[in-house]
Amino acid sequence: MNTRHLYIPSAAVIILGALLALVGVFAPHVYAYRLGVLLAIVALPPLGYALLHRATRATEEQLDHAYRAGYHRALTHVSQGLLDAPAAPPDGGEEAGHDPQGAPAPCDDELPGNVRPIRPHGDNNPRKAV
Repeated sequence: MNTRHLYIPSAAVIILGALLALVGVFAPHVYAYRLGVLLAIVALPPLGYALLHRATRATEEQLDHAYRAGYHRALTHVSQGLLDAPAAPPDGGEEAGHDPQGAPAPCDDELPGNVRPIRPHGDNNPRKAV
């Protein structure tokens, strides 16, 4: 549906309905007031549809510009090394969190100054639900 022909008539019907409603208010014509309000209310959905369609419609030029901007940003990230993460060794490396004897390493890492632990690591008193 071509919304180009929907915008101006629906705006005109809303203005006509508002004027008719004002005439019905200032002159004691209840039917003119009701008709004006009805016209304005009936013309709102087509106007909303036309405005929404106009706002979400992207031209071919806008799509091409967005594609080129994304491609340029990706090339910039690759040139800065942001996308090339160093590959992990296949065995997990020396610091993979395991002792050479096979026992798991304790988690006694030093926390940064802005991190507060919820419970100390060496707490032997497990919490129980009441």
